[in-house]
Amino acid sequence: MRGLNLPFVQRLASFTLPALLGIGVLGLTGNVAAQERTIEDKAPVIEIGPAAERDLKQKTSAYGVSIAIEKTAIEEWLELEVGVAYLTNAGRNQLGVGLLFKKPFDLSPRTELMVGIGPTLTRKLNGDERGTSLGLQVALDLMFWATEAKDVGWYFEPTYAVGLGNRKGERSLGGSAGLLIRWK
Repeated sequence: MRGLNLPFVQRLASFTLPALLGIGVLGLTGNVAAQERTIEDKAPVIEIGPAAERDLKQKTSAYGVSIAIEKTAIEEWLELEVGVAYLTNAGRNQLGVGLLFKKPFDLSPRTELMVGIGPTLTRKLNGDERGTSLGLQVALDLMFWATEAKDVGWYFEPTYAVGLGNRKGERSLGGSAGLLIRWK
């Protein structure tokens, strides 16, 4: 990916979790109703649904399931998502784990768009390409909430990943879609 702004990624990586949580707590407003709403909005969101991936180099596809948990780190600026996906294709199985740093955008009171980037670690469990590889993933996360309270909804998250290190040159398109559940 030519022109990727790596200083931005390095700046995000330089934050520590305690600093992010501290900034999030300081961002709470003074009035009690707003504080309760902000705390509810910061409750983790679980994403669960089917997943698919298309290897652009080998022209193969894999299908499976993914589950992720997302948490607000800095209100209106940074969401952190940790996800796991298990994919299979013709007897070949792989397990992937990813961390996304996402910038949220409210499109309407019930619709959100998040743009994210982050590292991914994939373990191919069997087959001739067995092994572990590191990559970089870019994602768009479109979330539709069924209620104003944003308790339940659905999402669609297309992704693009590039391999780093020993898998340099690998590229894949993928995505998942499914249910959103706010864990209160």
